[in-house]
Amino acid sequence: MYIYIFRQFFRSLPNELEEAALVDGAGVFKTFYRVMLPNALPAIVTVVLFSFVWQYNDSFYVSMYLTETKVLSMQLAALPGLLAGNSPDYMLTSIRLNAGTVLVIIPIVIFYLLLQKHFVESVERSGIVG
Repeated sequence: MYIYIFRQFFRSLPNELEEAALVDGAGVFKTFYRVMLPNALPAIVTVVLFSFVWQYNDSFYVSMYLTETKVLSMQLAALPGLLAGNSPDYMLTSIRLNAGTVLVIIPIVIFYLLLQKHFVESVERSGIVG
């Protein structure tokens, strides 16, 4: 998916940008670092945001490789059982579970709010639909 985002983004950039840099005397690497990479900032932000959320919510690989380590995703999977064992009151257990879920979602929401401008620009430029 990340490769597709970058592919679509770089296809949307006009070839004249690269050709103008080459005519001005920039080499291939200088053209990439001075012209293409600064223009690709929204795509880079989108890929970083997607990969952060993907890894932050990942529980499959964590459960496969880190069976003895206590990480956030595994603790969240065990949270309903831990809360139900302490209190027979289902309403209190539900409130605690919802509060824990909100606390886990907060970093993702803050990360998105900080990078929202670049994210929207990248999705708009790359043509991702649906």
